[in-house]
Amino acid sequence: MVTKIPESGVGLPSSFFKELMALGDSITFKQNQIIFRQGENADFFYILVQGKVDISVGENGHTVYTVNNPGEVFGWSCALGRSEYSATAECKSDCKVVKIKGEDVIKFLEKSPEKGIIFFKSVARILVNRLLQLYRLISEITGKEAGITYGTGQITASKEE
Repeated sequence: MVTKIPESGVGLPSSFFKELMALGDSITFKQNQIIFRQGENADFFYILVQGKVDISVGENGHTVYTVNNPGEVFGWSCALGRSEYSATAECKSDCKVVKIKGEDVIKFLEKSPEKGIIFFKSVARILVNRLLQLYRLISEITGKEAGITYGTGQITASKEE
């Protein structure tokens, strides 16, 4: 069980967040240790208690997001029905996390649909923020602003080409 937990996380009410964290085990990782790799089976959901975790994609391991606030979640693929992790999580400092079986998260949320709605709204907010961060990054790399998507979610070249 978890000994020290953040007050809240992912925009969840603190009582709900504490119930969620109680489902898991407190695990420590050393700096540079890989928690999971892109393409591995997505069996666990993680909540950061302390430390810094870089989330990266691709063969070159380009960091797309850094988890460094207590209560932030990562490894959410298992809670969203994905069978594989979509990124790699690597500790950039010594870290303490709560590791929860994905199936336990799903069972917990299914027991209380109200909690499920709160949880998935919070995860959606996180994903939107990360997606917007990626859009900015792509714009910086290409030197072009993200263009109109026509509802597809794709980034297109701006009209200033």
